[in-house]
Amino acid sequence: MIDLRTVENDRLVYYRESADNPEFWTAHWEGIDVAGILSVAREQYLGDYKQVFLRDLPRDEPILEAGCGYGRYVLALQARGYDVTGVEFSPETVERALRAAPDRIDS
Repeated sequence: MIDLRTVENDRLVYYRESADNPEFWTAHWEGIDVAGILSVAREQYLGDYKQVFLRDLPRDEPILEAGCGYGRYVLALQARGYDVTGVEFSPETVERALRAAPDRIDS
């Protein structure tokens, strides 16, 4: 199994095993401190992708993050003034995100 997250040729690259079912994503996000990570996201933290996001994402147009997990990049970009909406495949992951940040996430 390949497990690599990086930036290559100025593009975000995330290699992973087949992830075409909600159960995969429920297991993937299990054990994550969602409340802690979303708290950091509210402080505009974009991690490894900061340079790429700030350079390439439109500031004056809506952005959709499909497969947003628990929404850390959605919250971080919203904190920076971007119009971002996230959608997630795993209902359990969405529920965890709603519990961790009910004030910022719409179901």
